[in-house]
Amino acid sequence: MRFKRAISGALACIMAVTSVFAAERFSMRAEASSGMEHTTVMVQTDVTESGVVANYDFSKVADGKLEDKSPYKNDAVVHGEVQCNGNKGIMTLDKNAYVELPKGIVDSLTDMETFTVETKFAKNSSCGENAWLFCLGSKTSLESLENALYFSPNASKGMGVLAVKDLAEKTLTKPGKVWDDRFYTVNLVVDHGRVSLYVNGRRVGKAGGLVTNLSIKDDIVAAGMKNGILGFIGKSCRKEDSDFSGNIASFKIYDRAMTANEVFEARFSELEERKFFTRNVLGRNTNIGNIVYDLKLPSKVGDFDSISWEADSAVILADGTVMNPRDKDIEVKLTVRASRRGGMEAVREFIVKVRKLNTSALQATINKVANVQQKNYTQASWQSFASVLAEAKRAVTGGNGVQIGQSGVVRLQKELKACFAALKSRPTVNVDSAPKAIKLSKVMNKKGDKLKVKFGKSVGASGYEISYATNKKFKSARKTRVKKTKVILKKLKRKTYYVRVRAYKKVGRKTYYSDYSNVKKIRIKR
Repeated sequence: MRFKRAISGALACIMAVTSVFAAERFSMRAEASSGMEHTTVMVQTDVTESGVVANYDFSKVADGKLEDKSPYKNDAVVHGEVQCNGNKGIMTLDKNAYVELPKGIVDSLTDMETFTVETKFAKNSSCGENAWLFCLGSKTSLESLENALYFSPNASKGMGVLAVKDLAEKTLTKPGKVWDDRFYTVNLVVDHGRVSLYVNGRRVGKAGGLVTNLSIKDDIVAAGMKNGILGFIGKSCRKEDSDFSGNIASFKIYDRAMTANEVFEARFSELEERKFFTRNVLGRNTNIGNIVYDLKLPSKVGDFDSISWEADSAVILADGTVMNPRDKDIEVKLTVRASRRGGMEAVREFIVKVRKLNTSALQATINKVANVQQKNYTQASWQSFASVLAEAKRAVTGGNGVQIGQSGVVRLQKELKACFAALKSRPTVNVDSAPKAIKLSKVMNKKGDKLKVKFGKSVGASGYEISYATNKKFKSARKTRVKKTKVILKKLKRKTYYVRVRAYKKVGRKTYYSDYSNVKKIRIKR
């Protein structure tokens, strides 16, 4: 065969990545089961596009033809009005528009009975039921076809392939709704009268496929062609069926019957082209040789059953968190495994370089806020600031129990700046106007879910404000103002309460407060 295929880059998709993780080693394992027997297949390939006898460029139509990008130049004639998106390489077909597949395609095959059709399409709402996306066989018929092989993207029970031999029909269908404007990738494998169908890399039906006994050479080329046309894209050969309406992104014919393993690998390659991993794995990092921030390691991508990751160093955690080393850059081997039911597994190994931790910017921020003093700010705003400042200092100095990466350092720096900006200054008051702080001397239970509170007197105070809550941070605390230094708090729940008190003094329209007293903790009893 004119095809050379190795899979040495074979998770060419699963990792970002011929473009991102280029030149890395990759292997693929598949297990096929028959009864109690299991076979393990190791495949290696170089993901080159040899062995393709037709590969159409849908970005443009030149001189009424689609260019075949394969070496065999089996250009295809276009009929009707079509629209081509040059940037995306997509062609839109409406009713009465179709493409003729030339007989030169089968003449280019090593064996006419062994090949694979791969196409990517998206039907639209105008695509009728039982429309044909492509077919082999070009003799039109008012009712029945004698010999043909075609794929319907919108059959009554889903999408599927139908083989007709001497007027007898056999079908292989993937049941379920086919969504409008959603792209599907289909592989139709033909191997000496046996047809297998894959949708988005998943096999339809049993492993053996559909036995049709249809001969491409005898039943299609010799008896099922008209005017030297092998078949069509987007055209039905039967009057009762409608034509395809929607978008086509690719159409290839391979000079071999692709195995389930190869279809699986091709699906990976498709994901790579759509840059799933380029976007999702690297995160903020520019490339694998400069890993500074956390990675994003998805456990599921697209329609694969599971994806798992493993690093040979604790520098990269299972969830993708990067713990940058403090002393020097380090190289880490990262392994990704993608699996699918049926024992199929693809493995890729690559080396990433994790850069050492850089805390200079965080240290500069710490130095900037080093001279602020607690006495100048409110208690609540200072507590938030002090907590983040202490954490930032630990991140810079390191030591036992401190685990942080560059992403954590960046987060701390942002938090420290935000808390510093949020510091609220204490109100400036005349020392003679502000009442002196008092001491909370006693808090006792009283019958009937009450508390008796007793505190000292502040000379010159206008009154006292008691604050009490069921949490030591006094979140959602209740407050009550009193004139006396003894008070009964009522309508309490049988919980633990925290109590504090402060004096206040009114001077004109302003109210000045002392600092809060000490806090007492007490549980309400019967």
